[in-house]
Amino acid sequence: MRKNNIRPLVFLLLLACTTAGWAQPGGWAVKAADYQFSMNMVVQIDLGGNISAAPDNHLAVFFNNQIRGYAVPVQIGGQVYFFLNIYSNTYLNDSLYFLAFIGAEQRIYESTDTVVFLHHQLIGTIADPYILHFQLGTRPLIFSLAEIEYAESNCLPDFVTDVQASDDVDVEGDSLKYDISGGADAAFFAIDSVTGVLTWQNFFPDFENPADADGNNIYLVQVRVRDRSGKTSTQDIAVRITDSPAPTAVCPPALTVHTSDDGPGDCIVVPETDLSVSIPSNCATNQIAYQLEGAMTGQGSGQVPINLAFGIGQTVVHYTVADDAGTRSSTCSFTVEVVDDEPPAIACPANQVVPHMYIAPCSALVTGIDAVSSDNCGGVLLQYELSGATTGAGNGLASGLVFNTGLTTVAYMATDEAGRSSTCSFTVSVSSCNLEFSGNIYWEEDGTSGVGNATVNLTGGSIANAHTDNNGQYLIAIPPTSGNFTLKPIKNINNLNGVTVADATAIQQHVTLINPIVNPFKLIAADVNRDNTISTFDALLIKQSLLGSPAANNIFNVSWRFTPMSWTPETPPWGFPETIDLAGVSSNQSGLDFYGVKIGDVVMTYADPAGFGAETPGLTLQTPEQVLQKDAVLEAEFRADPFQDLNGFQFALRFDMAVLQFEGIEPLGGLPLLLDNFGTYHIDQGEIRTVWVPDKPAQSGEAAAVFRLRFKALESGVRLSEALWLDDSGLAGIAYNSAYAESTVALRFPALSAGAEPGEASMALALENRPNPFVDKTVLRFELPEAGEVQLRVSDARGRLLYSHRAWYPAGWQEEVFDRSGDPGVLFCELLTSCGSLIRKMVRTME
Repeated sequence: MRKNNIRPLVFLLLLACTTAGWAQPGGWAVKAADYQFSMNMVVQIDLGGNISAAPDNHLAVFFNNQIRGYAVPVQIGGQVYFFLNIYSNTYLNDSLYFLAFIGAEQRIYESTDTVVFLHHQLIGTIADPYILHFQLGTRPLIFSLAEIEYAESNCLPDFVTDVQASDDVDVEGDSLKYDISGGADAAFFAIDSVTGVLTWQNFFPDFENPADADGNNIYLVQVRVRDRSGKTSTQDIAVRITDSPAPTAVCPPALTVHTSDDGPGDCIVVPETDLSVSIPSNCATNQIAYQLEGAMTGQGSGQVPINLAFGIGQTVVHYTVADDAGTRSSTCSFTVEVVDDEPPAIACPANQVVPHMYIAPCSALVTGIDAVSSDNCGGVLLQYELSGATTGAGNGLASGLVFNTGLTTVAYMATDEAGRSSTCSFTVSVSSCNLEFSGNIYWEEDGTSGVGNATVNLTGGSIANAHTDNNGQYLIAIPPTSGNFTLKPIKNINNLNGVTVADATAIQQHVTLINPIVNPFKLIAADVNRDNTISTFDALLIKQSLLGSPAANNIFNVSWRFTPMSWTPETPPWGFPETIDLAGVSSNQSGLDFYGVKIGDVVMTYADPAGFGAETPGLTLQTPEQVLQKDAVLEAEFRADPFQDLNGFQFALRFDMAVLQFEGIEPLGGLPLLLDNFGTYHIDQGEIRTVWVPDKPAQSGEAAAVFRLRFKALESGVRLSEALWLDDSGLAGIAYNSAYAESTVALRFPALSAGAEPGEASMALALENRPNPFVDKTVLRFELPEAGEVQLRVSDARGRLLYSHRAWYPAGWQEEVFDRSGDPGVLFCELLTSCGSLIRKMVRTME
């Protein structure tokens, strides 16, 4: 069964993995470098006539007690093979024998087969492996290695080797006994009779001074093992003493520390990390020395001192470790880098206010503005930068520079040698060479809100003006002069800003003494035509302006009136001062403050979205739904739902001019409305405004017919609710009670029951949106006669669905927010319920 052919490269690759990951019994291992020749075998183990497939067996080949090859099992295709690399220093003729360690039994088996070594011989293949037959001997068998290398040392433990044996009955620790049976150097050894551990006996070998019988540093001893039946086996062990290696120096890893690690304020660090060199596997007394180079220099014996301080930068630490004789040594190195992580400290002076020194240009030489800086490592670069009225930059300090009039910010930056920086800043204000008048205008309502976009005129010794900013501040600067001056603010824009029907009502009820106005500032606000009296004409001006009357707006042409804050209010306020007069002025004047009074804004209203405490709007108007017939004249009669404490209202109706043609308005007496409560100034734009200013609050317990609109239909099949709607863009729909609580005006288009008279319509569907027109968000508000499922849909003029929402709602008023951005244009909101459906036209604008 012996084969002498040479296998291809794949066989050699298999051999490379035969010993990986296995713990060899008896210390089995081969040093291939000690041999010149080799051969190979592919082997399977036969135990009692059966090929063993166990994965935990080990196979070794020996010659004269010397191990020459070792392999662990490799599984291929369900079979277990051993790939043996066998070594020899003789080209041929070594008679080889085999031992197998059977893992399942933890015993050594002997093979009855032998093989003669031949260099480059290959015995067995995977297809035809060489079969080694093994049996368990009755005598104990020592299978540990007989040749041992031992490095001299005077401090290592006295352990030499672990002699291991087994037989067919006994294993180590179970009836096997060990002793020393001979050997030229037996006196130097001792063996544990139970464990077989061979040790030196009161002896430490010295390579330089051999004590063995032959003086060649090979100590010979024979050990014997005896089993329970008295059978014995011996093994001659040769312990070769090798010279002790040089001590190995192992340095710690590179270390980076920061100046702040041991506290701020200095430029050195005492590392907390152990900087000692270590010498693994060597307990001898060694010579240690260190040397420093780089940021730190120096040298010394022993370890680096634990309190050694390192400076900024990188220091290389070199260690040299030598044996006692100084003949063998090794070195290692590592770095200690100290990083400055502490930015410099810097402090700026306080803000400076400096009078001007020069006129052309207006400026001042400024001193005493030095920053103070320091750094833990020194070497600070100080820089400055000027911004604002004066600009510039430079190194060093800014003291002694000339600053322009106005406010300059001085920013200092301190940078240390590590590139870390800190900054501070302050301002230098150089007074103007001009003569300045400054102050604030506050809204009288709260005394803190500024009145923006007002023009403050200066007359007298010079003429100039300035506008207030959003905070109400103003500053007028004129060339240096002196004399008498007068300041007078004006603001005549947005006359209806903050003005509603509530203000007209308050004025009207003041005139009729129902609710007199006593606040002096509100009396000024109520004098719309500025004739130092309050009359029904002032209320009329507001009403007509809200209705869109150009004539009323021409009279209501002053938006604000102003009075110095130094004025002590009195009642009546007529003759109140509207200017600040200054005499003999030659220096800057500040604190010239005014109160601003918004003309027409008499009452401070507040929102009551719940509708005067109820679940409905403050005023709900109803007009029956109609389907238009082209060329037919239709009448839309508007009735107000029952109301309590109605103290004025305003709203605007808009109709689709492509569908309806306006014919007329008729008051119906349900409320004391006259034709002059309606504004048709923008009828050419499809707008009708209504403003009601009562002498006293009104109430009604039943639906009241308020007014009637007449239109001519220009198309057929269109619902009235699709062509007529409330429009908040020109005039917000608002109703007030006697406390001037603000609520909405609502419009519904109920369907008439069969045979019902107008005004007898039962509660029906209602749909509206506020605001309308809108930019990107509007509230869809609808009323249900009964609970049920509702679908809301919003489409554009081309029929594209933009929004759909389906939910269950209780009866009554409900709200949903339509929040979708998109192109401006006409949209249609559709309300679908089990009670019917409604469509509402909406307009989305750009702004």
